[in-house]
Amino acid sequence: MQHQRLARAIGSTIALLALASTSHAVILRVDTNVVGGAGTGEDWPNAIPDLQSALDLAAVLPGADDIWVADGVYHPGALPTSTYSVSSDTRVFGGFTGFGEQEETLLEQRNVFLNESILSGDLNGDPCDPTTDAHHVITVPSGEGQIRIDGVIIEFGNASGGAPEPRGGALHVEQPDSLNLVNCTLRNNLGGFGGGAIYLGSPTGGGGGEGDGIVQIYNCTFENNAVLNADGIGGAIQAAFNNVLTVVNSVFYSNIANTSEVAPPGRGGAIFTVSSIDLFNCTFANNSTDPAGQGGAVFIDGPGGAGGTLLAKNCIFWGNTSSCGTLDCSADIWWAQFPSALSITSSTIIAVLPIVWCTGKENAPGNPPGGFDPTACGNIQLDPVFADGVRLTGGSPAIDSGDPDPLAIPQDPLNVDDDPPPAPPEPTPDRDLGTRILTVVDMGAFEFGNMSTACPADVDGDNEVGFTDLIAVLAAWGTCDCTIACPEDIDGDGDVGFLDLVSVLSTWGPCPGSSSDPGPTFDEMLAGAGLTPSDWEVFEDCLQNGTEAQQKNCICWLEHYLIECTPLCSQPPNCPDGDPLAKH
Repeated sequence: MQHQRLARAIGSTIALLALASTSHAVILRVDTNVVGGAGTGEDWPNAIPDLQSALDLAAVLPGADDIWVADGVYHPGALPTSTYSVSSDTRVFGGFTGFGEQEETLLEQRNVFLNESILSGDLNGDPCDPTTDAHHVITVPSGEGQIRIDGVIIEFGNASGGAPEPRGGALHVEQPDSLNLVNCTLRNNLGGFGGGAIYLGSPTGGGGGEGDGIVQIYNCTFENNAVLNADGIGGAIQAAFNNVLTVVNSVFYSNIANTSEVAPPGRGGAIFTVSSIDLFNCTFANNSTDPAGQGGAVFIDGPGGAGGTLLAKNCIFWGNTSSCGTLDCSADIWWAQFPSALSITSSTIIAVLPIVWCTGKENAPGNPPGGFDPTACGNIQLDPVFADGVRLTGGSPAIDSGDPDPLAIPQDPLNVDDDPPPAPPEPTPDRDLGTRILTVVDMGAFEFGNMSTACPADVDGDNEVGFTDLIAVLAAWGTCDCTIACPEDIDGDGDVGFLDLVSVLSTWGPCPGSSSDPGPTFDEMLAGAGLTPSDWEVFEDCLQNGTEAQQKNCICWLEHYLIECTPLCSQPPNCPDGDPLAKH
């Protein structure tokens, strides 16, 4: 298969050499849904159907540095050893509509939220069976030169089990040189010993610290990645290189280091690093080391006992867990050594019972309560009040609570929002590509109040959160099937429940940035079904605090009132128990 791909790539080179001689850069277009065409990639009607063929062509065609990928699902091959091999000085951009649609001609015309370019290691079409998944969806054999991966979803890589290198299910980089990961989502990837989603290190693996380079992660989401083996490290990322890892406006949600039932425990539910790490406006929520471990969100080690360093500005650490049960175990952040420079400053929200150090404060693990003052650095210990597990709601203490100094906010050196050239100097937009500072910068990856293109509670995709989304959440109540196709699970915890219902209600109305006409308000919808605010409180209490059987009955009656009782109730529903309102 690889020989066939290379032959096609070389054959296509002839058709494009003229373009390369007259243009500074050649853009190769990839669209799995293209029909006909020459397969040269020179425009969307002649797009290359296979991404690896485009990567092969880019490696031999002068000036072909940029690859544009249309929406669709792409697989690296048919075998677990198949992988997308990205060579030096290549930039891959997803988020295009591609053939027969808008057929974009400019980078700024793409939309990474609406047009999902999915690079999937799920080779057998069964997301619940990882045994035949690709070991590494993307591989960078050597990090020489600049590589950018931008606007794609990378999922279902499985670097555990039979993988010869059990690290980096989504992205395995042997020796980072210059890697920029931008506007990407990495979800449902597995590692064996480290790096469920990403491994950054040396060809020999392990803690290493042999690979030097610049790695920047801007505006990315890491969700539901895991490391399976005992002593697993870095549920989302294992960084085993020497230079600074910079992460900006990114989300780490529900990643796990070590899902084994045996010791030794995992370390770094989201990130394990031996290098220094700078975190700006990131959100770490619901990450864990399981069944026991250290650093529910971040574990910082160091080669040869030297110790890594940390800078965290305007970040949120919330709901992360580690259960080793001692004062030496931090729910959020853990240092294995005494670093020479570490700082969690500029108004960072931290979870209950954290171990946190500030510059000039005590920095030894295991300080008893009162041995340091976590508020001395501008940190606060309050619930950030999330709407969907990671986004802020009105009244959140994270709003306008970040570092007020604009110079403390990273600028946008990578132009993550595709401003046409010349790109204006501005702070990096938030994770939804909205304005980063509305008044004072918020903590976390999302700026509250933006006209966001993302609208997670819009389950049915009609650009409005309303009645049909509410009914969809009620109908899907309970544990999701083992699949990513569970849009009703708005907070991404694997269950459709009360928090998902709250997310619908808290964002009721047209999605931000939508031109949809506003439908009836939630109160108007209740009134149309003959329900009063006190009636709703009964259902709300039942769905939040009731037993599973009570919730099932309340959902049945609530659907009856909302659907069948407008304008009149014709007959009682076939619910398992009586009407909780006693008014039918």
